[in-house]
Amino acid sequence: MNNRKQPQSYQRVPLLIVMIVVIVLAVGAAALRYVEGRLVASAGEGLALAAADIADKLDRILYERFGDIQMLARAFGSRVHDHVWLTEYLKWVRAQYPIYIWLGVADAHGRIVAATDQSSVGLGRSERDWFKAVRGSGGVMMRDAQPSEESGGIKAVSFTAPILGPRGEFLGAVTSRASLPIMEDVFKEVAHTLQAQRGAASNIEYQFLNHDGDVLVDSVLRQEEGVNLKQLALPSALLSGSGQPGYVAEQHLRRHVPVVTGYAQTHGYEQFTGLHWAVLIRMDQSDILAPIHKVLWRLGLGGTALFVPVVGLLLWTTRRLMSERAQAQEESARATIAEASERESKERFRLTIDHANDAIVYLDLNGVVVWASRQAAALSSRSMAELVGSSIQSILTPEASAQVEAQLAAVRRGEPVPPLVKLAYLRPDGEKVWLEANITSVQEHGGVVGRLLVMRDITERHRVEEEREKLILQLQDALGQIKVLQGILPICAHCKKIRDEHDQWQPLEIYISERSNADFSHGLCQECLDKHYHDYT
Repeated sequence: MNNRKQPQSYQRVPLLIVMIVVIVLAVGAAALRYVEGRLVASAGEGLALAAADIADKLDRILYERFGDIQMLARAFGSRVHDHVWLTEYLKWVRAQYPIYIWLGVADAHGRIVAATDQSSVGLGRSERDWFKAVRGSGGVMMRDAQPSEESGGIKAVSFTAPILGPRGEFLGAVTSRASLPIMEDVFKEVAHTLQAQRGAASNIEYQFLNHDGDVLVDSVLRQEEGVNLKQLALPSALLSGSGQPGYVAEQHLRRHVPVVTGYAQTHGYEQFTGLHWAVLIRMDQSDILAPIHKVLWRLGLGGTALFVPVVGLLLWTTRRLMSERAQAQEESARATIAEASERESKERFRLTIDHANDAIVYLDLNGVVVWASRQAAALSSRSMAELVGSSIQSILTPEASAQVEAQLAAVRRGEPVPPLVKLAYLRPDGEKVWLEANITSVQEHGGVVGRLLVMRDITERHRVEEEREKLILQLQDALGQIKVLQGILPICAHCKKIRDEHDQWQPLEIYISERSNADFSHGLCQECLDKHYHDYT
């Protein structure tokens, strides 16, 4: 009865092969999607940090200009009628700070009495909004970026402050125009840094929006300035209004390709509320995923070249088993054993992956271990109870302890530290183990509250590197002792002397001895002995 069922079982083998192929492809597709998701997330976090960095720099620039205008207003209070001095001082400020396109002083009636551009002197500005605002409120007036007559049509942020007398009377106003293109250099610096990190082929774009969503600066198309991205419902533009930096995967409005956009918003400093501009910086998803796609393409070609012959062999074996019932039972048993072995291998592989994580340790600001993973306890050859609550310096070498102490001190001072360091620690038995540690600051409510260490044992790699350095030194030493003669040597056809580089003729033995490690011993060949010393033979 088993023999009658045997052919039907073999007929299912091709179907099983197809199912295995489908499962492998499905698992591969799921793994690919996971890896792609992690790459996109990593790139998005980097873009969000870059956007936040740009927003912070813009806040600083605007805050400095906010302070400049107040300082000028206070300084001009006692010399508001000295127009020559005011003009020279304004020109000096513009020379020191290239971000200013134009600066001017208006008297109490709104007439320009001093300016960096002489053509502006004498013009009436009493009806301008900036003059009315400071005359009426007595406070600093800041206007969003827009072209103006004073800036020559260039988009600029205007700052205006009232000039007050000793009794608080209104004497006039000082106003400035800060160039938006100069502020754009902040974008360019960060974009160039990202370009260097991601490679020249990466396409990095940035945009600069006002509070309403109008595009003030676009890195690619200047004609897009003035477009309102919030009205176009661009996700990154809408999310930027939340006030928190982040990233989002979205569709490029113009090129209609998937992109990842990091966003952030300016917030101002202290009493300076800022303009609440939005910063958008984006990359094509294709550029982010290009490295993994290239690797997977190569692996796919190699896997196909290996898998197709294997499938063909299995099909040929199946047909042979169907025609040879005598061998079917044996092959079936072998297949059963192979399946069990495969399942066992998969289970071992899964367990290995479950326990192959790097060691993770969380430290407070004083270097005390607050929490540690199982791998950390195993790596340090200590129990969890021994590890938690102890100082990280207690298990490190003196050199590594000093290194970690310096890092923790820098963290407490709020200074930046390198993320990847090489440390050595001592096991309870005294054995030195080398670690590669990724040290990350843990922040809460804007302050650093601890450090997260992700460690990996690199003792063997350290030993191999030391041995490699020794071998390189030995090889260099050996190569330094080798001399080589090469090229064409001029030799006398009669006496066999050789002409050296100083046009001096030297005997053959002397020339070769001075330029190589060869030595000579003299004797007589049989032919010369018979010819010249035949009486002695």
